[in-house]
Amino acid sequence: MPAPAEDHLLQQQRREEEQEELKRPLLDQIKRKDPPSHGETVEEVKRDEGVGEGKEKEKQQQEPKRRKKPRETFIYGNYRTYYGYRGGVLVLEPQPWSSYKRYYSLSETLKKNYYDSRIRPDDFREILLDKIGFRSAEIITNSLSGAVAGFGRPIIVFTK
Repeated sequence: MPAPAEDHLLQQQRREEEQEELKRPLLDQIKRKDPPSHGETVEEVKRDEGVGEGKEKEKQQQEPKRRKKPRETFIYGNYRTYYGYRGGVLVLEPQPWSSYKRYYSLSETLKKNYYDSRIRPDDFREILLDKIGFRSAEIITNSLSGAVAGFGRPIIVFTK
């Protein structure tokens, strides 16, 4: 077993060797008269020169990642999702039914949605209060002064 002084010297020698290994890419770059840019680290130099694990990590990062299944995030998608909410606020700005009626002939999708609609905007307040469990509904405004035509909709705040 080496003496404590010898052990300390061996550790110091290993540290110096490790520091020399880290400096080597920088020294090579200086010899090429291509100094590192301001703030460039030894790891960046190693990665650029292909030394060490930098290139391997970069290749792993470039591999295509598996995509997660998309979640349904559209708030009107399924009104049953609101049952689980313990508290909070829902701000709703329903379009009048006449706007749906006016534009249903623009595309087949709009036409299908128009005819399949069972819940109309006039019923939103009753459904959210009676079936979903919101405690109160407050109409903030029926129309905004100076609003562009078609955007003077009521804004309703529901609290649970």
